Amino acid sequence: MDDSSRWLDHRLGALQLANRVQAPSVLLNPFETRGRQRDNPQMTQPSDSLQKLLFDFRTPDALTHWSAIDDGVMGGVSHSRLLPGEDDRHACFEGEVSLANGGGFASVRCRPLPLGVAGATVCVIEVRGDGRHYKLNLRTDDTFDGVNYQVRFTPPAGEWRRIVLPLTAFAPSWRGRAVPDAPTLDPARIRQVGLMIADRQAGAFRLEIRSIELVCESHPTGIADTESAHGPGE
Repeated sequence: MDDSSRWLDHRLGALQLANRVQAPSVLLNPFETRGRQRDNPQMTQPSDSLQKLLFDFRTPDALTHWSAIDDGVMGGVSHSRLLPGEDDRHACFEGEVSLANGGGFASVRCRPLPLGVAGATVCVIEVRGDGRHYKLNLRTDDTFDGVNYQVRFTPPAGEWRRIVLPLTAFAPSWRGRAVPDAPTLDPARIRQVGLMIADRQAGAFRLEIRSIELVCESHPTGIADTESAHGPGE
């Protein structure tokens, strides 16, 4: 169990009511293609793969359905936001984590959307980190407080990297507790995506991100970080 479970047990109910939103009928900027090439020559690209771009943060519309969910509802004072980068060609998940008042996490999440891809095997993100640990969260329902599938990744500071996260590495949890009897993550049912920082380190953070996509492929290429959210150090 990580520390956030104790916070969520006491005061998450109020946030659930305040943040409940209705899913729009159409996802902004979805597409499916094969072998699409990136405009960044440093990023490797899967070959012979079927992709669905979930969020392309090189377009302003990709930020429309995201909002912050921080530890303030549990008495903490951490804060975060997802905003356009300086060149408007990526987004920035940034803010400050504080351990005051029992806090210690910050996150952003999209509202429920039709994001699923049947047969997807990996989630691919293009990011530039600051050396801190982050989590990518996937949810398969429209609820605020349901089972959350998480994986931890640690992009190197100051370098754009394409990180390949196998969907089998996403561990189910609920309010920070492992849920060993939860069903395996079904990529066809993915409805919500989120980013989180909860590394028990106070201070400012900044994660820049270009895109999030689901890919169907047998042998993904690129840089993979498959440490589970419930792995060592959590």
